Amino acid sequence: MNFVDLKRIKLSVIHDGTTYSKEFYVPATQTEGIIVETYPNWNEEETYSVGAYVIVPQLKSIYKSSSNNNTGIFPPSNSSYWTFWGFTNDMSMFTCDEKLGSQTKGTNAVITIPFNQSNVLAIIDTDFSSVNVKQIDNDTNEVIKDLDITSRDISCSSFAEYCFKKTLLQRKIIIKNLEWYPNSNIVLTFDGECKIGTIGMGLLEELGITLLGTSLEWESRSKIKIDDFTEYRSVIRYGKVRVLNVQVLFNIDEFNRTALKIDSILDKNILFVPTEQDNFSEMISIGYIEKFKLPVDNPNKILTTTSIVGVVN
Repeated sequence: MNFVDLKRIKLSVIHDGTTYSKEFYVPATQTEGIIVETYPNWNEEETYSVGAYVIVPQLKSIYKSSSNNNTGIFPPSNSSYWTFWGFTNDMSMFTCDEKLGSQTKGTNAVITIPFNQSNVLAIIDTDFSSVNVKQIDNDTNEVIKDLDITSRDISCSSFAEYCFKKTLLQRKIIIKNLEWYPNSNIVLTFDGECKIGTIGMGLLEELGITLLGTSLEWESRSKIKIDDFTEYRSVIRYGKVRVLNVQVLFNIDEFNRTALKIDSILDKNILFVPTEQDNFSEMISIGYIEKFKLPVDNPNKILTTTSIVGVVN
């Protein structure tokens, strides 16, 4: 199994001596054709009525007023007066953790993303007609990669399906053959109306395990929780999530390397990129491995069962 530890950034703001932060996958430096909210930026001198929406621009976050007596109360600081409503439309496609899968809406959208020291791009849970993907070297303006992808190209496996199969609304694109450059951009140009779920990037790494078989189910959970005793990480999401149970097989020779890799990704979402050896009927693209146990009673090979948890496939 290959995986990508998706690159992230943290946006922060300090208010009355307290720091508030939100984490995102690396966002766009420029967007066109994206719907822009008309909510005002929060003003500490204003009083907002119940049901009013404001934006905290430093966090790209939208809050809804739940009180008529909120003058000067910073929205992220007090959930009794303000409800976190989500992220601005231009950032929804870069959200992670509990808001993973939020969609950015636009028409003829053009999205420019810094693509430095990466070689994989993923666009998950996306509804579109066609998209052009260009990788451009910022130092020379050379077009390194130029790909045209249509929704039917990635949802139909045969000519008959291409002509007659109803195109699915939820799709994923994982491009693995991009070039590692110290200073390049990815430019995504969508044709027509589009809904963009999650965009992430990073370096492809080998996890060193093989996944065999699946058992797929839905679970409803509401927040991330780490058990103080076992240190196991529980799912944090709003609404239902997909839980994929798999058998994991790898050789004793790669035990230590694999165990260290697993330990490094247990507390974060990663992008799974299957290889030909991985055998399963359905795969969650962005998720995480939870409660991973490694039996060592077999000197030749290790076989164990675990879960991969995520919200998109």
